[in-house]
This record gives sequence, C-alpha cells and structure tokens, in this order.
Amino acid sequence: HLHRWPIYTNLCHTLVAGPGMCLHFNFQAVFVVWPLLVALGWYLMAVAVDTDLLQVGTRSFGTPRENCHLVSWGYETQQRLMWTKVSFCYWVYILSFIGFLLHSIRQLRIFQSEDYENKTMSDFAAFIHGLPKLKGDLHAEEDLKVVLEEATGQQL
Repeated sequence: HLHRWPIYTNLCHTLVAGPGMCLHFNFQAVFVVWPLLVALGWYLMAVAVDTDLLQVGTRSFGTPRENCHLVSWGYETQQRLMWTKVSFCYWVYILSFIGFLLHSIRQLRIFQSEDYENKTMSDFAAFIHGLPKLKGDLHAEEDLKVVLEEATGQQL
C-alpha cells in the first residue's frame, strides 16, 4: 500500500524519505531565508545611512551631457559610500560563517535525533573485522553468509 503524503507536509520536519531528505530540505530552507535576510539588511542599512545606496547603478542614461553628470554623480556617491559597502560585506561574511557553523551543528543534532528515534538502514548493518584479503573473482560472500547464518542462527 502506497502512502500518499498531503501537499502541505513540512519536509523540514517530517521523515518522508529518510533523514537525508529532511536535512536536505532544512538546507534549502536556510538558503532561501538567509539571502532574504541579507537583502532586508541591505535595505535597512540603505534607509538608515543614505538612500543613494539603492540608486547607484540603476539610473538610466540619456544625452551625453546627462551621461557625464550621471557618471560624475555615480563616482562621487560610490566613493562617499564605500565604507558602507565594505562594512556590509564584512558583517555578512562574519554572520554567514557563524550562521553556517550553527546550522551544521543543528543538522548534526537533527540527524542524531532522527536516527535515534527511527529504524534506519544503519540499524541493520554489521561490521566484520579480521577477514582476509581476497581477490574479486572469488565468491566469498556466499561462504561468509553460510558461516554467519550458522553462528547467529538467523537466516540472512
């Protein structure tokens, strides 16, 4: 029986296809929200410092005289407001680094929690140490299966 998930299922919190898919959607959510926050930060800084930050590079050109004035205004404005651009880039870099470290810790905690609460493929894995190195043309898996079935009493 195929389980159909509702369209409004939150894939950041609901295990539809395992913890990897849940973590992937958490990653996607961060990379949607973070640029929006950066854009909002730029807008708020432009409103607080100088609204010319929102106009540099967006004004249309016209006659040669208007173009000369526009280039002069753009150069002066750019030089006058360069400290804001540099400061903004600096803080976005620092906050991005810290935020992504925190996000990676969050992802690890989510995986550990989901792995603990649910049965996953790693719960059914076995590590066998001390096996001799063999060539690939031998069918050692069948011999190993027989030995493990005899040792555990379980059919593999």
